[in-house]
Amino acid sequence: MPGCTVDHEADSNTPTHPHDIYCNIPGTAGELPLHGPLCDTGRPEEFRFLSWQIESRPFSARPAERLPFVAIEAIDDHCIDYLEPDTLEMVIRRLQKRVDSLREAHAQLVNVRTVYLNTPEVAA
Repeated sequence: MPGCTVDHEADSNTPTHPHDIYCNIPGTAGELPLHGPLCDTGRPEEFRFLSWQIESRPFSARPAERLPFVAIEAIDDHCIDYLEPDTLEMVIRRLQKRVDSLREAHAQLVNVRTVYLNTPEVAA
């Protein structure tokens, strides 16, 4: 996949398990102070949220996984409690940054898919 950061040398050396081959273009991740079951300090802790990456599994049995796609890592079982106006504003700003990052992921995904689908080896 164009832009893939995975070293595929080992894949070439052991081609007997093509279903294990994957491609990855790392995205970005933000942090947000959250309360949840993983917090054991009694205070908010910084957790990653809405991180993303572009992936492809070119030899997957599932056709949808063969094309580049975005995987978004959301946070389960965490909530943002007791927000006063200034803290709410901080959360809104951070969420907006994540949305902007997801828009970048969308544009990059469109470009990667276009190049991927126009590569002669893929079209054959």
